Amino acid sequence: MNIRRLKIAVLVCLIFCFLFLSYLLFNEWRKVPRKDPTAWRIEYADLSLDKSASSTLKIQLRVETTLTLKRIALPNLELILTNDRGNAIAYTELTPKEWLPPEIKNRNRYLFRGVPNEVEITAEIPLRIPENATGYQVQIIYH
Repeated sequence: MNIRRLKIAVLVCLIFCFLFLSYLLFNEWRKVPRKDPTAWRIEYADLSLDKSASSTLKIQLRVETTLTLKRIALPNLELILTNDRGNAIAYTELTPKEWLPPEIKNRNRYLFRGVPNEVEITAEIPLRIPENATGYQVQIIYH
């Protein structure tokens, strides 16, 4: 009779441990930001190609996702500069630490825990532009 009670107690303890570990894993899963390029939209991008002034890329990004529990990881921004023939002449990849403005209220949280749904980020990024650049392309990428 005592052995049976001990077996039941061990089984209950194992079930409790399994449920508790599952809960902990679920919470850790929620904390890891998801890399989802389809969640990001470039609302606005403008690159001044004026050679006399310092060039600045002004960009506005927005997160739109249907996932309520997940945060979306900040992407890298890929900038490709082209000449008048449409050929790529320069390539720059900016990490979130490089393009995310320092004055954003939740900057560290966004960098390490991701961005929640319906957040809009506007950034002005100073760049060096080659003299023969006449066009540009901005893309969102993850590694």
